Amino acid sequence: AEKKQVLKAANKPAGESAAKPKKLSYKDQRELDALPQRLEQLEKGVDQLQAAMADPAFYQKTPDKMALANDQLQSLESELAMAYERWEELEALL
Repeated sequence: AEKKQVLKAANKPAGESAAKPKKLSYKDQRELDALPQRLEQLEKGVDQLQAAMADPAFYQKTPDKMALANDQLQSLESELAMAYERWEELEALL
């Protein structure tokens, strides 16, 4: 009887087993659920810094403050890109 079950499983088209949706681990599911809010926060931070840097008064500040703001902007943009990549990775697992 076991041989018949093995043969039946072997004769199934490959698409049948692949069609079953994969389930994310608990940790990955929690991360996926939190990503939209995290992306929104990062985008808001980028928008605020860009708005501040677009103000002509921004360039009247000390060079250290301008460099700090520029570094923060680059950091936020990098973190935002990584968050989008992670979101795509997790969505691909579904």
